[in-house]
Amino acid sequence: MSDTTSGGGQEIRISADSHMSEPPDLWEKELPASYRDRAPRFPRVKMGEGLHARPGGWDVGARLADMAADGIAAEVLYPTLAKDIYIQCGDDPELAQACDRVYNDWMIEYCQEAPDRLWGQAHIGLWNVDYAIKELERARDGGLKGATLWIIPPEGLGWTTDHYERFWSAAEELAMPMSMHINSGFGIYNVQRQGAQFTENRLTLVARQSYGHKAVAMQALTELILSGAFERHPRLKLVLAEYEVGWIPFWLEDLDRK
Repeated sequence: MSDTTSGGGQEIRISADSHMSEPPDLWEKELPASYRDRAPRFPRVKMGEGLHARPGGWDVGARLADMAADGIAAEVLYPTLAKDIYIQCGDDPELAQACDRVYNDWMIEYCQEAPDRLWGQAHIGLWNVDYAIKELERARDGGLKGATLWIIPPEGLGWTTDHYERFWSAAEELAMPMSMHINSGFGIYNVQRQGAQFTENRLTLVARQSYGHKAVAMQALTELILSGAFERHPRLKLVLAEYEVGWIPFWLEDLDRK
C-alpha cells in the first residue's frame, strides 16, 4: 500500500500490489477449443475459500465496495492463478500465449467498469517478441495500465541477451510500465504443484521466503543493469512487486564495488 497526498492536503490511498481471484475454470471455459484439453486446472481452488474468499477478486462491484470501505482510490491489479501459466504451460509457448490472451480479455472487461480506479496488469510471456508487442498494444488499447512479466526467464532467454530489446522499446513507446511480481517465472518458481498446493518441503519454502526471493530480484536487476538495458531504454519503467526493499542498499553497495 502506498499513500500520497494531494496539494489540497487530502490523502489519496493507492494500493500498489492488489490481486485478482480468477475463476479457477476460466481457461477451461474460455480457451479456444483446440487448447481446451490442455487448459490450466486448479481443482483445489474453491470460490469463497482461501485466496478466493473475497468476491471482489472476481466481482467488480464487490471490489469497488471494498475499496470504498477501505478508503482506497485505486488499485494496481496483479494476477494470482495466471502466474501458473508458466508452471502448467511453460513447455508450450503457443498454449501459454493463448492462456495470456484469455486472462487479459478477462482483465480488460473487469477493469472497464472503473478504469480510473482499477489499474489492471496484462500477463505477457516473452518467448515470441512479435506476439508480446502486439499483446502489449492490445492491453494498452483495452485500458490496462501495464504488464507483468516473468522475473526468472526460461533457459536460454536470460536478461543479458538481446532477445528483449524490441519489447523494451515498445514498452517505452507505449508508456506502459513493466512489472515483475514475486513467484513469476521459471527456476525456483517453476515448481510442481498439486492444484494450489506446493509439494515442496518446509525447508525449501522457508529458504525461498527468507532469502530466495531477494536473490531472484538481485540477479534480474544485476543482469538488466550491467547489460545496459536501462541506458539503452531510459524511458523504460520497471516495477518489482512484493520483493520488499531492506536488501537494496546492501546489494547496491556490493554492485558498486570494482
